[in-house]
Amino acid sequence: MLGLAAALALPGGQAALAAAAYEVTLPELEDAQLAGAIEDASNLLALQEEPPPGPTGLVRRARADVDRLRQVLRSLGYYEGTVSIALGGVPVGDAAVFDAVDEASEESPAQAEIGIEPGPRFTIGRLTLEQPEAPAVTIDRAELGVAPGDAASAQAVLSAQNRLVRQMREQGHPFAEVADRTAVVDYATDEMEVTYRLAPGPRADLGPVTFEGLEHVNRDFLQRVVPFDPGTPYRPGRVDDLRGDLSNLGVFRSVRVDPAPELTEDGELPLVVTVEERPRRVIGFGLSFATSEGIGARAYWGHRNLFGNAEELTINGEVGRIAENTGLDIERSLTFDFRKPHFRRRNQTLLAAAGYVFEAPDAFEREAFTASATLEREITPQLRVGAGLTFSAQTVEEDGEEEDFLLIGIPLSVTYDVTDNLLNPTEGYKVSLTTTPFPQALGSSLNMVRSQLTASAYYDFSDEGDTVLAGRVMVGSLFGPETSDVPADRRFYAGGGGSVRGYDFQSIGPQDASGDPLGGRSLFATSLELRQTIFGDVGLVGFVDGGNVYDTSVPDFDETLRFGAGIGVRYYTDFGPIRFDIGVPLNPENRSDQPPVSVYLSLGQAF
Repeated sequence: MLGLAAALALPGGQAALAAAAYEVTLPELEDAQLAGAIEDASNLLALQEEPPPGPTGLVRRARADVDRLRQVLRSLGYYEGTVSIALGGVPVGDAAVFDAVDEASEESPAQAEIGIEPGPRFTIGRLTLEQPEAPAVTIDRAELGVAPGDAASAQAVLSAQNRLVRQMREQGHPFAEVADRTAVVDYATDEMEVTYRLAPGPRADLGPVTFEGLEHVNRDFLQRVVPFDPGTPYRPGRVDDLRGDLSNLGVFRSVRVDPAPELTEDGELPLVVTVEERPRRVIGFGLSFATSEGIGARAYWGHRNLFGNAEELTINGEVGRIAENTGLDIERSLTFDFRKPHFRRRNQTLLAAAGYVFEAPDAFEREAFTASATLEREITPQLRVGAGLTFSAQTVEEDGEEEDFLLIGIPLSVTYDVTDNLLNPTEGYKVSLTTTPFPQALGSSLNMVRSQLTASAYYDFSDEGDTVLAGRVMVGSLFGPETSDVPADRRFYAGGGGSVRGYDFQSIGPQDASGDPLGGRSLFATSLELRQTIFGDVGLVGFVDGGNVYDTSVPDFDETLRFGAGIGVRYYTDFGPIRFDIGVPLNPENRSDQPPVSVYLSLGQAF
């Protein structure tokens, strides 16, 4: 410790307090996994920009790294590996190392050299499962993720233990555990023998479910939501389903399911659900903007638990095309939406809506009173179907002529969704088909059938949702009357936000002599986006959209697809992404008909 004593003897002890700057040199290793683990574990490397005060701090940091890096070697199966660290060319275990780094400074940092000799990588020689207690369980060794001949890494051994517990619990043993695990390293053969002693515990059935923390939600209703009856064989997935079904009601901020510490005399496992309710009432507002559609605003009031059974009522007021339209032509609507989950049976939802709407895009004006009621049923967690009745009494003005319509339809839908997130999907795909017949037998003004198929897919390049490729295809068809006889609001249109960005709203497709859109009886549209997270919840989006509208009931592609492209900024919130997009038309039919740049601001994902 002579170097340290000399430093402390200086006036004011300033040398001892000066930062000991250093530079780290890492070894070149053939095993990329080991090299990455060494980099992640080394405090010398991680704290290089924060040098410790004086030689003592630097030596302590280096000596601690020796132990940390030895643990890394062993955790990856290198049980004969060695670690050496030298500061200024002197091993950190040598007392002279203090003198070697005593003169370190920002201008002349000490050289910290990390040396790794990994030696042979040990493998799993034998994997033994002991079951000293009855009842015996059946273990699928292929599902353990480790087998003789594999690298003897600590993570693989621990992961196999977790999979053993999961397999035992899947066979109805809620208290299953691995009572003991031994790992014996044989340095003569470079192998590790691993033995797990299994303790499955008693087999159980699921018992009664009790709730704690309830304030306004009816207890009896929640009992109907429970996805199993007492006496159902225990499975972890059934407990997960209970937690998921309760969370999906939308009335709880948190849901925790705790199994009882022991079984009942009947061999059942009671469950205790502890919840925290969300505020029952919610208010909010939103804004949207597009250069082709003007400004839009929305305000809403909602009640999440209207009658105590998680019924949701939302009242929406919206205005649109502000600055695009004037006076009484500003679009406006007032709607009431009601949702009752688990209506009359589990996994069946009643949706009801009523409202007034006035819309005035360039193609037409429409004033309508609407009402609808739909039942949606979850067949599987991925598959949903729906059927209902919709009503619209409306007046449509087109080319200065008004016409009244009464439309009574039977909306039918089927959706298959295997995406990983409802509002912000990063993986999987979703396909939905909606078709609505409007039969005159029910009182509709005309017979027609309107259908739309939408498919979207998502691929995550980063495995963490940071770089996502998203694609969507939409196809729409309308069968029945000729285009001119179809109410203008029920025709298909393309252009603007939600279809082909870069173009004026509804501007793609057939037009009249004045250049106003006529709409069509079929639609084809596609979008491709690359979404890249920049930091936190903020990301950039590059997109290409394409599409067109056709006068035939099925897209015949006689007209060239119109494409738009652009870039946007995306900010993710609990209500969906807020987006600011800038798009340009790539091949407009007449460039003078389209602005060179269109801007869109919206709350909600493009798809």
